[in-house]
Amino acid sequence: MIVTGCGNTHHYDSRLVTADNLIAEDPDSALDLLETLPMTTLPDEADRAYYGLLLSQARYKAYVTATSDSDINRALVYYRSHPSDREKLTRTYIYKGAVMEELNHPDSAMYYYKTAEATAAPDDYFNLGYVKYRMGYLYGSYYTMDGKDLEKYEEAVDCFLHTNDTTYQILSLNNLGCLYRENKPEEAMARFNKAMDLACQTADTAFICAINHSKVVLLFHQGKYEEARRLIQEVLQYQDDELGRDFSFEAANVYARLGLVDSARVFINSALRNNHEDALGRMYHLGSLSELALAQHDSIAYLKFAEESQAIADSLKSNLVKPELFKIESDYDKALIDKNLRQHQLSRIILVALIVAALLAMIMGLWWHHRKVHRYDQLINELRQEATDADSHQDVTIKPTIIDQRLRDFITEHTTLMREVIEECYHAPNSVLSKNIQKIVKYQETNRDAWINLFSYIDIENNDIMTETKKNFPQLEEKDMLMVALTSMGYSCAQIAIIMGYSSAAGIGTMRNRVAKKMGIDCTLVEYVDQFTANNH
Repeated sequence: MIVTGCGNTHHYDSRLVTADNLIAEDPDSALDLLETLPMTTLPDEADRAYYGLLLSQARYKAYVTATSDSDINRALVYYRSHPSDREKLTRTYIYKGAVMEELNHPDSAMYYYKTAEATAAPDDYFNLGYVKYRMGYLYGSYYTMDGKDLEKYEEAVDCFLHTNDTTYQILSLNNLGCLYRENKPEEAMARFNKAMDLACQTADTAFICAINHSKVVLLFHQGKYEEARRLIQEVLQYQDDELGRDFSFEAANVYARLGLVDSARVFINSALRNNHEDALGRMYHLGSLSELALAQHDSIAYLKFAEESQAIADSLKSNLVKPELFKIESDYDKALIDKNLRQHQLSRIILVALIVAALLAMIMGLWWHHRKVHRYDQLINELRQEATDADSHQDVTIKPTIIDQRLRDFITEHTTLMREVIEECYHAPNSVLSKNIQKIVKYQETNRDAWINLFSYIDIENNDIMTETKKNFPQLEEKDMLMVALTSMGYSCAQIAIIMGYSSAAGIGTMRNRVAKKMGIDCTLVEYVDQFTANNH
C-alpha cells in the first residue's frame, strides 16, 4: 500500500499496513498492534500521519470513545498537503467527523462528513457509502425531519451494492426500515426483508436477531401480534432468553397483547436484568407494565403506568429536539437560508440595518487604527532596544520541517517582515517602522487560524509541548496556549506584541506571568518552556 505526494511515492511501514488490513475485520487486534507501536519508531512524517489516521479509525471501530482529536489532526495536516492520496484524505475527513461527533460537535462532524463526500473519488464506493451512512445516522440522531436521513441511507445502500461489503448494506437497510416504520410500513417491511435476505446469506445470527427485533416493533404497531410472536420465538432459537433489554420489553408487550400474562412477566424480568436504570429503560418498563395491566383488565394501573411512561417520553423528546442542533443545516446550507431571508418581509430592513452597522464598524475601525499607529512609538523604541542586543541579530525562524506549504509561506513572509523591522531599528525613521509593523499586524489578524494550526507543528518539533501543556493544564484558554506557543518559538516580548497585534510590549511580560500563575508553576513561562525542552530532549 503506497501513497503519492509531491510527485513521489511513499512506502509505508509494514506494521501500519498490517494494522490497516486488520481494522475492518478485527479492530481490537489492530488497536492492540498500534498501541504497542512507539511513535519514536516512525521518524517519517508520512508514517506518523498514517499512524494518526489508523489509531483514530481503530479506536472508533473498537468503540473506544474519543477524548481528543490530536491524533486525527496529525493525519489531517499531512493529507491536506498531499491531496493526491485521495483515499486516505477522504478517510481522514470521515474519521475527523466521527471524532467530532463523539466530542459532541455535531455541526463540525457534519462539515467534515460533507467534505469527505466531496473529496472521495467517484469509484471509491466503500468510503462514499460509509460517509453517507454516517451522515444519515447524524441527520436521524438530531431529528432534522426533512428526509435527509432517508436520502443518505438510500444513497449509502446504492454505494455498498458496488462493494463486497454486506455489513453496511444490512445496517443501512435496517436503519431505513426503522425510519420508514411509522409512516410507510410497507416500505419499512420491504427494507427489513432485503436486510434479512443478506443476513441469511451470510448466516449472521446477530443481524438476523437485530432485524427481527425491528420487524417485531413494526408488527406490534400494526396489530399483527401472532406474526410478531413467531419472530420472537425465532430469535429465542438463537439467543435463548438473553434478548437484551429493549427487545425483552417489546416481547413482553407482544405477549401481553396476546393475553399470555405469565410469559409477558418472564420477558419483563429478563429485561430488568439488563436495565441500567436510565430514563429510556424506565419508559420501556412502564410501557410494558401498562400493557400487562391492560391484559389483566386493571384499567387504573394501566392508566397510571401509561401516563408515567408518556411523561418520560415527552421529557426525552423535549431534551432531544433542540433548535440549536439544527445548526447542522444553518451552517452548511447557507444558500437556502439566504433565499428564505430574501423572501421575508423584513429582509430589506435587516439589510439596511446591517449596512449601517458595517459602516459604523468601518468608521470605528479606521479611528482605532489611526489611534493605534500613533501609539507605536513605544513599541518602536523597545524594538530598537532589542536591536542593540547581540541576540537580536539572530534570524527569527521556525524549524524548517513544516510540511503545509500555505502555512510555510505564511511563516516565511511573516518572519521576513519581522526581520526587516529589526534591521531598520538601527537607522529607519519611525514612520517607516510604523508601516512595517502595520503590515505585520494586518497579516496576523487576517490569518489567525494559521497561528492556531501552528500548534501541531510546534508539537512535532518540541516533543508534544502543546498537547502535553493542554493536557496537564486544561484551565488554559486559547489565548494562553498562543502565548505558550510563541514563547516556545523563542520570540521576544516586543515581537510577541507585534504578532498579537498590541501597540506596546509593556504588558507581554505581565501576560506571560499571568499564564504561569494560571498553570500554578513556580517558575516563569520561559523557564517552563526551557525545562520542558531539556527534559524531553
